[in-house]
Amino acid sequence: MNALAEIKKDNEIASDWLLYYPYRRRQYYDDLLDVENSRPVSEVNIKTGPGNQTMQKAVKMVELSHTEKWLQTVELVESVLAEKKLIFLEVRREAAYMHKTVRGRPAWVIYVQRHYADRMAARYNTTPDKFWTHENTVKDWWREMVEIVARVALKQGCL
Repeated sequence: MNALAEIKKDNEIASDWLLYYPYRRRQYYDDLLDVENSRPVSEVNIKTGPGNQTMQKAVKMVELSHTEKWLQTVELVESVLAEKKLIFLEVRREAAYMHKTVRGRPAWVIYVQRHYADRMAARYNTTPDKFWTHENTVKDWWREMVEIVARVALKQGCL
């Protein structure tokens, strides 16, 4: 695989983690509780193969460790974002489930433009038009966030 294809793939993975962080965080804690509350397996009953509960628990713990690294990566990036970028990210996550296009544009862009302007206006008690953001700016902000998450993920050993 060439370097550009690898970068694109890393950015897609980082984008998914950034977008679906709230869901994945809830799922992580649910899974962690499941593993912690699973009953211990008696050594006499240990089998080999896929039915081995001890092995399954170990595999799940490794998966949870990887998930935890990703969650920490997203949290680290969020911790350095300015307020306007946090609001943008919040709105972008809401729009993550939109898979349509509107007049040739991804639907999430229009959703983010409108709701970001509304939230910022409410925050600063002014009109939304003062916070209307051009489509290119919205896409650039998203691309920059994804690239930062991907770089941090590389440093953290997630990718």
